[in-house]
Amino acid sequence: MAKKFIVTATMDVGYKTTIMAENEDEAWQMAKDSDFADWEKTDDGHDWTLENVYEEEIDYKNYKMKRPKEGYNSEEERAFNQWSGVSDYDLFFEGKRVGHIYYVGSSLVEWAGYLEVENGKHEKAFPCATRKEVFEQLCRNHHDRKGESDADR
Repeated sequence: MAKKFIVTATMDVGYKTTIMAENEDEAWQMAKDSDFADWEKTDDGHDWTLENVYEEEIDYKNYKMKRPKEGYNSEEERAFNQWSGVSDYDLFFEGKRVGHIYYVGSSLVEWAGYLEVENGKHEKAFPCATRKEVFEQLCRNHHDRKGESDADR
């Protein structure tokens, strides 16, 4: 599964100045040590240098899993909800429900979950081996989607 990484880089921008000096070493030192040099930009950038790469951090503290308020008070209700595909957990971001995580228990997949899109609709479910994997995948997807909508503003 692909993860999101931040890659930082710098780009050299050319400048030049004219220094009156006895030799190159003196001119170099004067340009390096003085604030009086009148620097003129010579280009808009060249020579990219990759500086760092790191995985984008998601603040999982903003995400919470909670049992739905109804339908989980008895073993019968829990069994019925598991059978009927109703989510075992609601996923919240900063207090707003954004998705569902539910137990499947088949030979192919144990847990699955999906994010709500809008108007009661949701995206395709993500199957995983553990509830934690579903939680982390949904958080990453929500974080990415949230970042895209923030960029649109």
